[in-house]
Amino acid sequence: MKDPIAIISADWLHKNFDMKVVVSIRHPAAFVSSLKIKGWKFDFETFLTQQELIDTHFGNFKSELSRLSHNEHSIVEEGALLWNIIYTRVLQYMSIYKNWFYLKHEDISAQPLVYYEKVLSYLDIPFCNEIRNMISETTSSSKNKNTLEVSLRDSLYRDSKENVSAWKDRLSSGETDFVRGYTESVWKNFYDDGDW
Repeated sequence: MKDPIAIISADWLHKNFDMKVVVSIRHPAAFVSSLKIKGWKFDFETFLTQQELIDTHFGNFKSELSRLSHNEHSIVEEGALLWNIIYTRVLQYMSIYKNWFYLKHEDISAQPLVYYEKVLSYLDIPFCNEIRNMISETTSSSKNKNTLEVSLRDSLYRDSKENVSAWKDRLSSGETDFVRGYTESVWKNFYDDGDW
């Protein structure tokens, strides 16, 4: 199961379905730029209608959730808030679930074979040649330039090392500055200034 928003209930999934959890941590600018290029919006009313979720985990975000739910805003602003919510939750998990597998998206992109082998080992999945070949093929390809015109199959192929810094071409300097400032209190737990 792969779902960025499922991170909100990863502990419930872990407890109720005995799932092993792998958490991929992604740079806030990369996350936001991905939403921007795909035009993906998020309805924050989804969170606001869940009072227990707000009371238990998102109390600090309630005013921002309400503001973005009821006012016009950019997808960049929306993505930055969503990133803060997701990775604040990840920080909570990291303090509780030490046995979950946490890794940075940038690390697995830089060394896909190394990190996929670690992930698969954690998941008790044999790292066979077929998997190794598929990883090599899909992470070293120039087929997908992250445009809306690529086919579903081609969207699985990319140059993963190049993809790490693709956000620098997708976001304006003003957008990057906004994301950096807006998410700083959270990203400093995962990244340093050199990652910008």
